Amino acid sequence: MTRFSIPALLLAVIVPAFPATKRDAAREAPIRQFVADFNSARNNYDPAALARLYAEDAEYIPFAQAPIRGREIIKGAWCASPCHADRIIRNIRFIHSDAAIVQIAVHFSKEKATLDYNDTLLVVRKSRRWQILVQETAMPPNEFRVVLAAQSGEGITH
Repeated sequence: MTRFSIPALLLAVIVPAFPATKRDAAREAPIRQFVADFNSARNNYDPAALARLYAEDAEYIPFAQAPIRGREIIKGAWCASPCHADRIIRNIRFIHSDAAIVQIAVHFSKEKATLDYNDTLLVVRKSRRWQILVQETAMPPNEFRVVLAAQSGEGITH
């Protein structure tokens, strides 16, 4: 797996973004479409389409749990639960011409349960195609109980 330095990633996330220009909008457009494709595949319960959006050696870190490594294993993780999520991109930060950090606000709902959390993606462009190299799903510590309840199948309203 391609490794990026932690200080560089932190700097890219912490340093405030400059106002978007037309050039920035054009540069971000493929990533915005990529996130829309991810959202569509997730909401349509299409694990095969989701898997294609991950790099072969991708890592998915769900809610501070152990990382899930590898496209096929990640695909299996996405199969289990029909649900709906709305994703809003908060920030796209290019750390290289072929790598960006994408911060996304997610509103998840399933039956009577709802949950708001954040996804952070490290996306890389390989062979002219954007792919998720690392995905981390996180939320404030006081909201962690909601995730545990949702994973156990309990009805939680938020």
